[in-house]
Amino acid sequence: MQYLRRFWATIIPLIDRPWKIALISTTVSAVLSTILTALAGGSPLVGFLIGTVIAFLISYPISLLTLNTLQIINRQNAELRQLNQELDTYSHTVAHNMKNTITSIGLASELIQMQSDPTGKIHKNAEKINRLTYALADTIESLLLLASIRGEEVEMLPVDMAEAFEMAKLRLEEQIDTYQPEIKLPDHWDIGLGYTPWIVEIWVNLLSNAMKYGGTPPVIHLGSERCADNSVRFWIRDNGRGLEQEEQQQLFKKFTQLERIDGHGLGLSIVAQIALRLDGLVGVESDGKNSGSCFYFTLPASG
Repeated sequence: MQYLRRFWATIIPLIDRPWKIALISTTVSAVLSTILTALAGGSPLVGFLIGTVIAFLISYPISLLTLNTLQIINRQNAELRQLNQELDTYSHTVAHNMKNTITSIGLASELIQMQSDPTGKIHKNAEKINRLTYALADTIESLLLLASIRGEEVEMLPVDMAEAFEMAKLRLEEQIDTYQPEIKLPDHWDIGLGYTPWIVEIWVNLLSNAMKYGGTPPVIHLGSERCADNSVRFWIRDNGRGLEQEEQQQLFKKFTQLERIDGHGLGLSIVAQIALRLDGLVGVESDGKNSGSCFYFTLPASG
């Protein structure tokens, strides 16, 4: 079966004219007709001529129709690719403009907070506006990241996971100050192949969730292990309430959020998309209520 697929993969690009399809099908039909005529005791030459004429009359119109259909499909695919590219460019432009506007609103609300009475209603409303605008800006940033993951081509290189995790912690300094988690790192990280900026995004999402949905205070363990399929499994375990089986099945779908503490439900979907693009996978393990959760992702092993 594998050799047959290779054969057609070689032949099909060469068939770009109706007469080529007709010629191939006519030749095959003529040879078969000659063999059958000879086996039946007739003249091979007569069988060859009859088979050639009949096969050509049948195959040429069919091949012409087939190639016309393929040409239409190829043209439509090219137009669709062009439209998608234009749509991506437009959506990125709109998203960046929206983010800049929202950031300006957030800065203005901070200025109002600084100049207003901390106990007054204006101060509280400005604080609420500030919190909502930055949450919306974060949502737009996540959507832009999700779009870039689909289209960007990256080189798979060995990842220094200790450095990647420290970069994620720097991104979450404010959240770490708020939750005061106990983070227990492994003595050694196994080496996987990936793209460090995307790996940082994975850790940002997983560590953020471990703090938000963990215990009080959050106790977070991290580690890695080499798997039998020549991949590396990286994991993060919290001491939260745990997840039921039905909840685990919904986690990695876009905009799914099981507890309305904070966020927009895109994080784990982004984690799943990144892992898939890096030839890995993502998952969660939990024994249910009050057992905590262990989230993991895999990467191809280095070496």
